[in-house]
Amino acid sequence: MLTQPGASSAIWYLMLKNLVAVQAPPPRTVIIFFRDRQLTLPMHRTAGGYRPTTETFMRGPEPVLAEVLQTAARRQQPRLERLSQAVYPVQWRREAMRDKIQSWALDAVASSAEYGNVRDGARDIFKLQSLRQDSGLDFEVQEGGQKGMDPEDHDFSAAVPRSFLPRIIDLAREKNIRLVFFRVKRKPTSTGQPPHESPTLPAYVRELRAYVEAGGALLVDETRDAEVTRDFYGADDHVALGMIQPYTELFWRKVGPLLDAPAPPR
Repeated sequence: MLTQPGASSAIWYLMLKNLVAVQAPPPRTVIIFFRDRQLTLPMHRTAGGYRPTTETFMRGPEPVLAEVLQTAARRQQPRLERLSQAVYPVQWRREAMRDKIQSWALDAVASSAEYGNVRDGARDIFKLQSLRQDSGLDFEVQEGGQKGMDPEDHDFSAAVPRSFLPRIIDLAREKNIRLVFFRVKRKPTSTGQPPHESPTLPAYVRELRAYVEAGGALLVDETRDAEVTRDFYGADDHVALGMIQPYTELFWRKVGPLLDAPAPPR
């Protein structure tokens, strides 16, 4: 299982390409969990505080990643932001240089036996939760929070060619991997009703289903599953720790039989 908090379609593409598809043999099935319109929002959670995480999954230059993000940036960003992207694109070299600087700093202040304690202590001091509350680093607010995953004017047919979704499906087809896209349910309201979604989202999901199934993949949508109640959730949209086992049992009842069925035509 590959997990990355706050992941994006860019990270899913990089994980599939650099960690999964290179296995010998690759897995027969890959399941990607997503919300709302994440699969065709290529810039979602790739900028600001999310940039270093994206770079972690890169393996040298990533021309497809660069092309998709640059195309999306040209269409979505104001001129000033496009200029900043051109001056400072996503670069895998930042990770290597950061590691070198960290090693030099540790050499200057600690013996090799003390490296671990010094490094972990520095991480605790400078972790995001320890920053001042007025620092302005609120990445969820910057990207629109929940609404950032469900922009009402985001059209599937126009967005999909410029997203990572075709690349993900092509990778799976090349390696004979069965893809399952699993749309997770957001936490219901206190009255048990589904949370608000844009009026154009149902049509988007229909188009998404037709597209992925035409590519030989599967789409499972649990957002209207009455068995997944508010009791399954913690303080946010994630399953509470104590409810992981019953949730997993519900999940497998929906997905398991699909994996035993013959693969859809490609």
